[in-house]
Amino acid sequence: MKKLLVAAAILLSIAACAVIIFNVSSGKNVDITDQSEWEYVSHDEFTAKLPSAMESSSKLYSTSSGSAQIACYSYDDIVFSVAKKAIPADQLKSLNLKEYIQNTTINGERLVPVKLTNGYYYKTTNNSNERYQMEALFKGKNAVYSVTAGCPMDESAEYEESMIAWLESFSLN
Repeated sequence: MKKLLVAAAILLSIAACAVIIFNVSSGKNVDITDQSEWEYVSHDEFTAKLPSAMESSSKLYSTSSGSAQIACYSYDDIVFSVAKKAIPADQLKSLNLKEYIQNTTINGERLVPVKLTNGYYYKTTNNSNERYQMEALFKGKNAVYSVTAGCPMDESAEYEESMIAWLESFSLN
């Protein structure tokens, strides 16, 4: 009986070690708020400093209004996404991003723009209030870029500062 208990304890220990090793090797113990673990991601159209644990996705979308997602990075439920919408040069030149955000409402609430170095962002939740999002808008040469950082609502306090830093690091090439 003792041998059976010892064998079971050894098997449980091995299983626990395997789970720990799997989680460490798969990056599950990475602190994505630790800026020393961030690196610059280069894309044809932009650069941004993101956690090295974030993985690029090839599943990108386009909308009927002409917006096209050009990049998406994620780690668990944390997301950084870049989309763009082509705009005629005359409209783009006269577009004031701050006023655009101020005059927009989501779920009946007027958005409040916050200044970034090269653009503006606002905070919002999705319709179900399960996701917390910050969307920043940037003017390019022939398009407006929408950059979104998001996380589960119950984790927003933990990630908000980092998400602002990711948006702030965004730069068009």
